[in-house]
Amino acid sequence: MALEIKRQSNIELLRIIAMFIIVLHHYCVNSGFVELINPKILTGNMLFVQFMSIGGKVGVNIFFLISGYFMINSSMKWRKVFQLVFQILSINILVCIFLSAIGYSYGFKDYLKIIPLIFDVPESFISNYIVVYLLSPFINKALKSFNKKEYSYLLLVLLIYFCMLHTFFNQKTWHYMGWAFTMYCVGAYIRKYDLSKLNWHFGWISIGFVILTWVEILLLDFIVFKFDKSQSIWCFAIGDANKINIFLLAVSIFLYFLRLNIRCIKSVNYVGGGVLHSAYCYGMPITIS
Repeated sequence: MALEIKRQSNIELLRIIAMFIIVLHHYCVNSGFVELINPKILTGNMLFVQFMSIGGKVGVNIFFLISGYFMINSSMKWRKVFQLVFQILSINILVCIFLSAIGYSYGFKDYLKIIPLIFDVPESFISNYIVVYLLSPFINKALKSFNKKEYSYLLLVLLIYFCMLHTFFNQKTWHYMGWAFTMYCVGAYIRKYDLSKLNWHFGWISIGFVILTWVEILLLDFIVFKFDKSQSIWCFAIGDANKINIFLLAVSIFLYFLRLNIRCIKSVNYVGGGVLHSAYCYGMPITIS
């Protein structure tokens, strides 16, 4: 979690963009449009929904990368935890009151879900975000004790397990907490060994991974069209944040913005400082019954 007093506008701009593509992802996925996609009769609108659906997983990875990058040299503060939990609880209560006022009803368990970290930890972005933050003093102590060879070995094992086995062998290795920890470690690694100084064209690399993912979706659509496979097979390309293409896309975007030299923009810093709370709204654990 970025806790530096002086906010960097390049990172705050990245937060805003990450939040936007997350919202766009959920608009595409949770609106019911995905269920209407039939690769046998694809339209431009259907392709748009497929292409824009990659944003949610990329955005989640970016938030955890930012956390690891800044928190490795920072300290956990209980005030920040209580402030975040209070703000999230307030948002949940207000939304619940509004929806109840317009006719939606909830069960007892649904009302309990408005309390952060209750019932939603396994699949909640913000709950795992808070848990990683709470564990950051211990994570940081371990990571700082590693030399580069040891740290690289740790990342290699984590990425083989979460990324490679999932992407190339279709093993169900996804685990939100485990992946949040992995992305935190990657962000911290980038900071510790200053990978932002690599003279690579991260902007073009990012564009390349976007195009690669879109091409993968089109190929999967073709397989459905040609061989009468499941219509949802295209989701394989973007199904989880630990797909290798989604992971590499998030890392390349993050490194691009780290190298982006822009002046301090107060409006960007102000908006960027509040997008984490919006991130909880897009995936609130309340279900309508």
